[in-house]
Amino acid sequence: MGLELKEVSTALPAHTLPNFLQRTDFEYVKPTTGRANTYDYTSTKARAIAAARKALAMGPVAVFATLKFGTQGVLALANELINQIGTGIPLPVPSALVGDTAAVDAAVEYLEQEYGPDWIGARALRNGAIVHHGDIPQETREVLEELLVRRDIAMVMCTSTLAEGVNLPIRTLILYSVTRPAQSDPQSQTPMLARDIKNLVGRAGRAGSSTRGLIICANPNQWPIIRPVAAGTSHEPANRSAPPAVSPCAVRDGAAAAAVRRATAAAADQRRLWPSVPRLEFVSNMR
Repeated sequence: MGLELKEVSTALPAHTLPNFLQRTDFEYVKPTTGRANTYDYTSTKARAIAAARKALAMGPVAVFATLKFGTQGVLALANELINQIGTGIPLPVPSALVGDTAAVDAAVEYLEQEYGPDWIGARALRNGAIVHHGDIPQETREVLEELLVRRDIAMVMCTSTLAEGVNLPIRTLILYSVTRPAQSDPQSQTPMLARDIKNLVGRAGRAGSSTRGLIICANPNQWPIIRPVAAGTSHEPANRSAPPAVSPCAVRDGAAAAAVRRATAAAADQRRLWPSVPRLEFVSNMR
């Protein structure tokens, strides 16, 4: 399976990095029989986790899912990682990239005491990866985020909660899913809003950690949702609750002017998350 690289902000043609993942990456010997086996890599989930492990050589990796639970959720991704590591397939192991071993061991002990040794978050951390979603208590999330900020852990599986307020040294972002079940019909899927995708992908290649970020769309069927965002051509109805744009120099009241300046600075920061110059490389397909 190769990576089809698309620098959509330029006129450059797509090019493919061949053999990013190969069949040999999924071959292992079963200890009980001594026979060679091939791990089932046909699912998007298996390929997303395998791509994340392969990308660890370039720096910290985040694997994003819109859901916490279910077969397409963050917990399923964590189980997939643990299963892959358990079989011994020859891909990079996150635990080999642990920074401060004592800090990670202390965090594992804390998670086991709080939630039990069988909790998926504790099991994932023992394997060198973090599980992060909105149902995890704030205190625990702060412990996990500190491991990421200090680069003691290089892999995280998360929902959008990790994109809210915390700047992390993420080099590669794997988009496992950018749709969620529709409220009116759970059998159908609703895509994420373009602005939410923009904020999410802005977490890759952050200042102080890397000058470029790599975004991998693990599910080629969802590339049509991501591509307009990457190309800057997505359009959504304006948020009616949003205040009108006002120039700070037009506001006389000191407190109001300060508020406008903060809003202006926030908007500028958002533009830096999604700059006009090429910084994010998008991969539309793993094939």
